Amino acid sequence: MPIHDTICAVTTPAGVSAVAMIKVSGPSALSLVDRIFVPKRRDAVSLAQTEGYQMVYGHLVDHSTGEMIDDGMALVYRAPHSYTGEEMVELTLHGSPLILSLVIEQLCAVGARVAERGEFTRRAVLSGKLTLGGAEAVNDVILATNRSALRMSLTQMTGRFGTRVAELRDGLIRVASLLELELDFSEEDVDFVSRPELLQSCEALRAEVLSLSESYRKGEAVKRGIPIAIVGSPNVGKSTLLNSLLGEDRAIVSDVEGTTRDTIEGHLFVDGQEFRLIDTAGLRETDDPVESLGIGRTIREVGSALLVLWMIDPRETTEAVSEVWRRLPSETPEVVALLNKSDETTAEERHRMSDHLSSLGIQEVINIIGRDSGEAKKVTDLLHRHFANLVVAEGEVVVSNLRQAMALRRAADGLARVEEGLRADQPTVLLAQDLRDATAAMGEVIGDVVTEDLLDSIFSHFCIGK
Repeated sequence: MPIHDTICAVTTPAGVSAVAMIKVSGPSALSLVDRIFVPKRRDAVSLAQTEGYQMVYGHLVDHSTGEMIDDGMALVYRAPHSYTGEEMVELTLHGSPLILSLVIEQLCAVGARVAERGEFTRRAVLSGKLTLGGAEAVNDVILATNRSALRMSLTQMTGRFGTRVAELRDGLIRVASLLELELDFSEEDVDFVSRPELLQSCEALRAEVLSLSESYRKGEAVKRGIPIAIVGSPNVGKSTLLNSLLGEDRAIVSDVEGTTRDTIEGHLFVDGQEFRLIDTAGLRETDDPVESLGIGRTIREVGSALLVLWMIDPRETTEAVSEVWRRLPSETPEVVALLNKSDETTAEERHRMSDHLSSLGIQEVINIIGRDSGEAKKVTDLLHRHFANLVVAEGEVVVSNLRQAMALRRAADGLARVEEGLRADQPTVLLAQDLRDATAAMGEVIGDVVTEDLLDSIFSHFCIGK
């Protein structure tokens, strides 16, 4: 679809700064900027006559009066050698919100319009400068908060992820083409590929597609922070531990039971890894409807966590501790018990509780003083020990968003249906249809099939200047 209009936007964060940037892109970008940009050198040619990758110093002026607004630099890009694949100008100005507003106003007055969210990157996709996965990775690069998340996003943006998906898709196409050939010669009753060989190929491809799909859990943990749920009975020190780990009063601490009625999150960095700590409502029987909602959220958070820190007061009864254990969901991940208040409890009480936890199947028990920031280091050491290997290596291919993971899952499901059909000796026409579905799903991952609704959904999360 040809694009006829020219867009502009401030591409630097809002607020006062030394410098800021405005980006202009579209078929008339150079000629429109020429109307409000006056080169300082008398012998300088217009921007429309300037070669690509050249920077020109000059004044930004009111197009109708010639009054100067600011001085700055104009960097020229010629199509198709720009981010969007279009004619493009980047204006570097002083970072005054007033100046930026006036320049955007002038650009719109001469024929440009303000860009929509993510429209520059959207145009890069439509012009073939970026794949859909690469475009999604652009936003992830901007939002990356740790090195692993940055590595993962750069792998996507530089095309390694797309290359891997394309390789798997090519494997599907090769298998599908043999079945399509059989359909073309169906009257001659010829098998172009043996069914055992076809089954073996499908099984191998599905294993790889499924493995890539399941890497989303790792990608999500790396991108958002490894989720760690802090659970336990009311008033055992969960919020106190959260505050000690974060070094701030993030959660309210009170002697009143049931103070925490909702999940409270905080982000902690340990040796470059980001952890998302989730303080939860105490697990107990309650008639309070608000506290019950908080307990329900606790159960959901436990199910999505990669590790559960179970805070326990050694003076609790074994019945109360067993009740908390029964309330944890069946899909609860690995649990580490933290026996809190070791300065207030006896060795006998701690041994009694450790023995009971062992009978429940809890393998790791640590004695701590939750309110002591020095003692909290035991927990950070624990997190580092458990997740030291949960990092994304440079160039490692990991799925970073749910859309890609779901498309890969659909491809794996299609292959599973092909395998079932082969074992049941189904007709070639049915096998070929399932393979087409799997191939189409793989194409969705890298954006071979792009709809306006899909683009709207993806780019609605971008900032306007990108």
